[in-house]
Amino acid sequence: ARCLGLELGPGLGGGLATLYFAVFAAAGRFHLIEPTTAFALMSLVTLLAGWLAVRFDSILVAVLGILGGYLTPVMLSTGTVNFPGLFGYLLVLGAGVLGLCWWKNWPLVNYLSFFGTYALFFAAMSDYEPRYFRQVMPFAVAFFVLFSTMTFLYKIVNQAKSNLLDLLALLLNAGIFFGVSYGLVEPTYGSKRVALVTLALAAFYTLHVYGFLRRKLVDRELLIAFIGLASFFLAVTVPLAISNEWITVSWALQAAVMLWIAGKIGSRFLRHVAYLLYAIVIFRFGVLDLPRNFLDVPPAIDPPWSAYLRLLLERAVVFGIPIASLAAGARLLRLQAAAVDGPVDSENDIPNLIRERDATWLALGGAGFMLFVYLHFELQRTVGYFYPPIRTPLVTLLWIAACAVTLRAFLKTDSRLACGLFLGFVGGLLVKLVGFDLPGWNVTESFLYAGAYSFRDALLRLVDFGAVVGFFTAAYALLAPRVEQRRLAAGFAVLAVVGLFVYLTLETNTFLHAYLEGLRSGGISILWSLFALALIVGGIARRVRPVRYAGLTLFAVVAWKVFFVDLARLDQFYRIVAFLLLGVLALCGSFVYLRFREAFAVVEPIAEKKP
Repeated sequence: ARCLGLELGPGLGGGLATLYFAVFAAAGRFHLIEPTTAFALMSLVTLLAGWLAVRFDSILVAVLGILGGYLTPVMLSTGTVNFPGLFGYLLVLGAGVLGLCWWKNWPLVNYLSFFGTYALFFAAMSDYEPRYFRQVMPFAVAFFVLFSTMTFLYKIVNQAKSNLLDLLALLLNAGIFFGVSYGLVEPTYGSKRVALVTLALAAFYTLHVYGFLRRKLVDRELLIAFIGLASFFLAVTVPLAISNEWITVSWALQAAVMLWIAGKIGSRFLRHVAYLLYAIVIFRFGVLDLPRNFLDVPPAIDPPWSAYLRLLLERAVVFGIPIASLAAGARLLRLQAAAVDGPVDSENDIPNLIRERDATWLALGGAGFMLFVYLHFELQRTVGYFYPPIRTPLVTLLWIAACAVTLRAFLKTDSRLACGLFLGFVGGLLVKLVGFDLPGWNVTESFLYAGAYSFRDALLRLVDFGAVVGFFTAAYALLAPRVEQRRLAAGFAVLAVVGLFVYLTLETNTFLHAYLEGLRSGGISILWSLFALALIVGGIARRVRPVRYAGLTLFAVVAWKVFFVDLARLDQFYRIVAFLLLGVLALCGSFVYLRFREAFAVVEPIAEKKP
């Protein structure tokens, strides 16, 4: 049959082309027959061409018949717009090629049909106007379904695996239809109606996935293509259907749903698609949504409470849902790590590029960081609207909370990543305290808080600096018992002492300047002497030489300050009071140092004499 097909191929192909030519000319040019009759005759010629090609196993007959069929409207073009006639003719030809796909694996025939149909389609679309929408759109849908099925029909029927060209044809067909449908729908009905097309495409490919899994077919590349196309068109639906403010929210929900479906069907590919969508969500969250809501738009001047609360609620939803979606994704990944495989077996899937454990930690870290960033901006905006004075300490408490969470993770896992995150937040807290809080409290070059002294502001400064000092003290207490973390613990002890020293110095200096200016210089000396005494006592009690030496050094600084600064600035009465107190403190320090010197004295070993 194959040899006979090669011998008869040219004659059969020419005969088929002649029949196509005759029928089309009789209907379209000479109007000898009705369009319905011509449609029926062309259908019979198409069936005849397919039957002959299959009967004699001759791809040459099929190719010649297709070439003749697609060249007929080109040679007999009347120049008038007749979309139903031309597209109906092309649909009949395509249906004939689709019938061939049931029995024969002739990719060349499929590609010729694909190219010929879309070449004539786009050539005819040069005369398109929006009033022809109802004539053209159904045929565009029919061509899409036709060539989508044509790419894999033979492989499904004969249980053969698809190749790269099949997948490229599948993707190209989807891309062409999306572009055509957008060009048809958007000028007539707007972009929101295009979302109906993309949603239908997502449903179309989702049904393919369902049928694929139900029949338990083994073709990894084809299944991944179906899942990928369904995911893509579902993702494209979101920006088309809704406003820009809600795109991130919709994609975050979609990513969580994809991750849940991936766990149910056991698809690593769909899980990685969810990872990609989460990455887009994080990008939009940080690069688009935050600037749009906080940086690019300045706060309104005294808006009504009702209007501001509405904006606050909207921001909470816009930023809260992506954060909650990431947290839910981490939870799903934990559950999926222990779950059994789903309907998608390993032969139909991709390798596991990202481990569930790594993805879980990334999702948790991303959710936590996004929550921190959002709350930071929201506290700045909202507290600044309702009661600006408490904005600085509340933001400081937020930073301390972030430090506490990362410290807990570090203590629990003992990982370098957690340690790095913890130290990063601590560094940010210090930068905030020194670079923003102190200037925000209007610290002058004389180490004073500018303006009239306020006990309200003093209380808020106590909360601001006291919380930081308290956290550093707690971090020291938690890290000190660990031998490998003692250096880190010592660093936090130093930060706590320095922070307390700076805070008390500034606050005491400002208070005395406001109420007891004559005692201000001596009061600072007394405060520093108390610090020096505390350092000496602490260094002796814990046998820490650097702490003891720091106390002695501070006493020396106080002595220099007393003789070279305080004598010139203090009033006579306050000078007597300050010197008495300083003398008592110095005597106490000397007594403690001498009383317990045996506790820290180092006895040098006596060298043995050589015989």
